[in-house]
Amino acid sequence: LNAVSDAMFYLEKESKDMKLAKPLGITGCAESQCPDDLESRWAAWSKPHVLANLRAFELLFHGGAADAAGALGYDDLLVDMGAADVADDMQNAIDAAIAATEAVPGTFREALSQDPAAMEQAHTAIQAVTDILKSDFLTILDLEAPDRAAGDND
Repeated sequence: LNAVSDAMFYLEKESKDMKLAKPLGITGCAESQCPDDLESRWAAWSKPHVLANLRAFELLFHGGAADAAGALGYDDLLVDMGAADVADDMQNAIDAAIAATEAVPGTFREALSQDPAAMEQAHTAIQAVTDILKSDFLTILDLEAPDRAAGDND
């Protein structure tokens, strides 16, 4: 369980921090924006990549497709441990993060110049997912944060 939950931190470190925060100039960028730090700069697939990361996170959370018969995931463990509210909060946060990312107009490169607020909203929505991941999720399931996430205070 710990190894799979460690993999879920990809959403925080790579998707949120590297694919959104860095180009937005939130972290790791000396300028107000760093569009050259966008993933897939030439193919303009940064946005679809982040959406794929969110959907993969959701699959890991549910142990497969949410509506698949017999799929057991972390959501089921949370329910079994009396934390159905945390499972619901996580699903709501995932849904909001997908919606916010889909709402970013055009490519991430276009959004950086035309509507950076939309990208910031996607970043904030993904952060809501990772905040639950780093707090209630780990605590209730008695899992450990991966070393690369230790000491991260955002």
